[in-house]
Amino acid sequence: MSFPSLRKVDITVPGVGLDLFHFMEAPGLLDLRLDGWRADYKPDEDGLRAGVDMCYILGRTARRSRRLRELELCFFKLLAQSHHYETLLCGELFPRLKELVLNTVNITNVAFFASEGIRTKMVKMEMIGCKHVTTQALCDFVEGKNSGFVVMVKNCSGVLSVPQNLDLTLLVVNP
Repeated sequence: MSFPSLRKVDITVPGVGLDLFHFMEAPGLLDLRLDGWRADYKPDEDGLRAGVDMCYILGRTARRSRRLRELELCFFKLLAQSHHYETLLCGELFPRLKELVLNTVNITNVAFFASEGIRTKMVKMEMIGCKHVTTQALCDFVEGKNSGFVVMVKNCSGVLSVPQNLDLTLLVVNP
């Protein structure tokens, strides 16, 4: 199925929406939200959904929708050895990505350290409930980014504050 004019998709995974998305060709897709939250599932110890092959979904989307500019991942767990978080942050997976929202995902310092100093088109990143990221990893990642890069952090227990000398807008909200 080809949908060349499709610009925005919001999918609850797993579900029928993902089944349909699997067969879609959407070369004009600009904005994608994949949401793993469902009231009827049992999360693992991190509160994340396991069992859905998100690495496959992201790889397939990258091949079919090269113009993607905004991506939001909610309540997902990517396999650590897949390096998909690194390729997201480096701009390899989606070279035109400008905004990235990571909401309760299992990203770690490793992805940030591997992506440090690499310039991308990304101008805004939002992290919510990402427990395995520290202030140091986030600061190292941000150094060298374009002026005006915005990072919003909410409920990420490892990110407490940042040095004032970084040229970025960082909003940290922790309860």
